[in-house]
Amino acid sequence: MNKFYQTLEEDIKCLPHEDYLKAKRFIDNRDIESIYDVINACYKMKLHYIDGKIHDDKWKDVDANEVCMLLTYIITYINDSWRSLEKV
Repeated sequence: MNKFYQTLEEDIKCLPHEDYLKAKRFIDNRDIESIYDVINACYKMKLHYIDGKIHDDKWKDVDANEVCMLLTYIITYINDSWRSLEKV
C-alpha cells in the first residue's frame, strides 16, 4: 500500500463508524472518487450538525477540522495526479 493510502487509512478513524467502514472498503479497492464522496458527505453533515440542521449524535464527537484536513489531503492528491497526467 502506498503512503497516500496508508495515511488515509489512519486518518479516516476520525469519521463515524459506518462512514469509516465505507471509506476503508473504498481504500482497499483504491476507489479514490468514492473515498472523496464519503469524506465530503461527512464534512457536510458535520457542518449541518454544527448549524443545528441535524441532531444525530453520531456527529457530536466528529472533529470538523480533522475531516476538513482529510478532505484537503484527498483534493491535493487528486490535483497532483491530474497535473502529472497533463505533463505526459
